[in-house]
Amino acid sequence: MFRFSFLFLLCGCSAGELTEAGQHVTFTDTELDVSGCDAVGEVHSDGISPHDAHSRTTAMHELRNAAASKGGTHVFVDSEKNPDLTKGTAYKCP
Repeated sequence: MFRFSFLFLLCGCSAGELTEAGQHVTFTDTELDVSGCDAVGEVHSDGISPHDAHSRTTAMHELRNAAASKGGTHVFVDSEKNPDLTKGTAYKCP
């Protein structure tokens, strides 16, 4: 399981910066991690460039920040179906 997050332009954060709320969102690519949770909505990022660690981190930050803005505690991305990290599902877990 990975921990990363999304960017809020409204708060004046620079691109790819993890917000305080986003820091509390867990990133996962394991569906079992969110099996007992409630989906709160789809989240999006700008995606990644192949073989670029910085853009991968930025995309994960964007997804975590977006999940936090929906009240989510976790963001799940099926990395087999979405390897460029452009979208995921936010979940609120107990």
